[in-house]
Amino acid sequence: MTCKIEFPDFNLDVAIPESFIDISFRNDMCPIFEDKKAGLQLMIDYKDVDLREFEEGPRFILQVIQSDIFKPFKSILETDTFEEVLSAIETHRHFLGTE
Repeated sequence: MTCKIEFPDFNLDVAIPESFIDISFRNDMCPIFEDKKAGLQLMIDYKDVDLREFEEGPRFILQVIQSDIFKPFKSILETDTFEEVLSAIETHRHFLGTE
């Protein structure tokens, strides 16, 4: 798992959907997972806000991958609740027909 190599002190305490692959890189502010088929990217920040780059920011950011190189991502959800992330993923897949 790339997350464990790039962020050795990060505790991944949620079950990432199987369709997402770990694309984490140490220069990013937190681990990142991507589902290319659904066109989604999920950023998961530290549970402990003191470890986050932006303490006031949300723990989870779900983004749509866009083809515009000047605006490569569009946030569709920013939350501290993983259940909301899972629901948004399923809703997005439903609309795409990739369930």
